Amino acid sequence: MSDRLDDKIAIFEQVHPSKLPLVSPGVLTPSVWSKIKRGLREFCLHKKIAAEDRSKMVIAAFRDVEIAEDLENNYDEVIKLSLDELMDRIRDNFLPKDWADAVSNQLLSLRMSTNTTFLSHYNTALGRNLMLKGTDMFLDDCAFINQLKSSIPTELYALARDEGLTREYDLKKFKAGLVEVDKKRVNDRKRIRDEAEDVARKQFGLSNGNNRYTTTIPATTNYRPRLPSSSSSRPPSTLISIGGPVRLKQLTKREQSYLMETRGCLKCRQPNMSHRAADCPNGFPDATFTLHIPASFRAVTTIPSNAQRNGSTAGYDKNKGKPVAAFTPSNWGDEESNKDEVAAVLPSAVIEDFSDESDPVLN
Repeated sequence: MSDRLDDKIAIFEQVHPSKLPLVSPGVLTPSVWSKIKRGLREFCLHKKIAAEDRSKMVIAAFRDVEIAEDLENNYDEVIKLSLDELMDRIRDNFLPKDWADAVSNQLLSLRMSTNTTFLSHYNTALGRNLMLKGTDMFLDDCAFINQLKSSIPTELYALARDEGLTREYDLKKFKAGLVEVDKKRVNDRKRIRDEAEDVARKQFGLSNGNNRYTTTIPATTNYRPRLPSSSSSRPPSTLISIGGPVRLKQLTKREQSYLMETRGCLKCRQPNMSHRAADCPNGFPDATFTLHIPASFRAVTTIPSNAQRNGSTAGYDKNKGKPVAAFTPSNWGDEESNKDEVAAVLPSAVIEDFSDESDPVLN
């Protein structure tokens, strides 16, 4: 047994079955030891090395100083061992003392996830059990089958029981039967998931393409698609749409001017209202709403740009209000000159800042 405290774990490397594998210096773990044993066996079979010569041909694979020194000091004894006996010697001398307890605990606590297949679960459990071969913790076929039955999901166990597999203690027949039953379970889950997604697409109007709103429905038999709440302040057409949500467009400067001069609400976007956006009882309109402005409307209120709102434009002071254009004829008393009137733009008043969406107030 080894009590090495190295932090570095040995690594097994094999480029090709025809090439001798290499084991880097470091501490051996049960999983690495299992890979070494399997890789050396494949190498000997590929090179057609006789059974009595295999140990002599593979001892050069170990590059760790401690292992290499032990094999060299006991060379005459080692070359007489079979490959399995050589690997058992390395396991007993260089694996941690409690390796068998650790592997046995991993095997007995192993549980199959519902998202994995039984075949994958079986191979994992079998690999850990084979590591224990030659120890008193190794599980025979009967005990191994009982462990597998206790580690599979309840759904799969019920299907196996209906097929009479829970009373089968021939490992090959038990494995073959569970693999077929598990395929049926996976297909049923896929069918239920597809049916649930079809229901969701029909009720929510989701497309069958690869868009961001294609949902993944859990494969449960009691799934019920959730409909939009009737208490939602927005109409259903704005909650979900094919290819993405329809967003309400921002007001243009002309639309803002129209609503300000008609004492309208910037939230519900209706003119001649007695409330402000802050206390609007109507809420935002539908995404397809269009504000209709008379063609004869001419904007008087000047809407500042985004740069002016942020105070970055020279000559504009946000706290001093917004300028309003006033018009006056060039000559008030001369009727003859009124024939060729010219409008002059004079600074008349400013509108106080109503960035809080309040009604405009003239200074």
